[in-house]
Amino acid sequence: MPTKKPLFIPQPATNLVLGGSSNTISLNRGYTVDMLQGEIYFDYTCESGASFTPEHFWNSISNFVILGDSSTYYKNQSFRSLKAQGYRIAGTEINTDPESTAGNHTYTLRFFIPLGLFGFSNISDAGIESSMFQSLQITFNSASDKDVGSGIKINSGQIRLWEFSEQRVAGTYTDSSGKQVSGLRNPLNYYQETKIETIKSSGTGYTIQLPPYQWYIGFQLDTRLKDGSLDNSVIKNVKFKQNQDLLLNLPVEVIKTENQRRFRLDRSYLNGSFYVDFSQMGRVKHSEILKTFNNPTLELDTDLGSNSEAYLEITMGMLKDWGV
Repeated sequence: MPTKKPLFIPQPATNLVLGGSSNTISLNRGYTVDMLQGEIYFDYTCESGASFTPEHFWNSISNFVILGDSSTYYKNQSFRSLKAQGYRIAGTEINTDPESTAGNHTYTLRFFIPLGLFGFSNISDAGIESSMFQSLQITFNSASDKDVGSGIKINSGQIRLWEFSEQRVAGTYTDSSGKQVSGLRNPLNYYQETKIETIKSSGTGYTIQLPPYQWYIGFQLDTRLKDGSLDNSVIKNVKFKQNQDLLLNLPVEVIKTENQRRFRLDRSYLNGSFYVDFSQMGRVKHSEILKTFNNPTLELDTDLGSNSEAYLEITMGMLKDWGV
């Protein structure tokens, strides 16, 4: 059967243009890209009495976007969302350079961006199949100078990326007619789209419109408070509807129990996060993964408690085309 050869591909260092500018890096094509590891370096100066803190670092990049052919959003999420503690950023650390001179310092942040829909998913071809695109790029949008924080001047910045990828190797597989064929399967045009919602009130029926005319593998919800920490208490129940047809209606705790059972996780790994996989909910064939038409929506029961607002990141795994 077709196999994959793991690859570790470094990108050349790229100087960051700061002050509200976009910084785009082209990713390699011809591979299945499973994860990106990055490193951002800043040289900065502190005014009298000011000191550079991790908050200044998180404020310096507003968001990052992964885009195929300049139109298909694979990811579009805030840079600060990587701050939350949990499985998504198990390898993140912030370091100061001990050799820095007074008043002029460097900061380095190392981070991971997993590209599978769920960190512990066993979905086949869950990364980006880059050969499906003529171009594949990641863009880091820097924040304006005033949003970084008072008393801090960032003089320069640099970013490096490493791609954790797999190269598909030819083998023998069974095609859709049941015939044994030598070669490579056609890649699935699998991609993610990320929506960021701000929840400002408690109640039932908080409605979120999802992209129509897609084949949905599933979706993942991560809930964060203002400080970036993941939170378990805001989302209580999830409904998935198409027009007025109710396709899913489950309490979040039921979904998490299934995640825990399926992925054999300690409960702490599901802090603030849960995953609904339509291919595992009584559907075992790819042809039975949920296909949507008009008006697919999520309806949530929310409870902010003492919080003024919370941020909900919805990551949707979708297929546009089918391989054999």
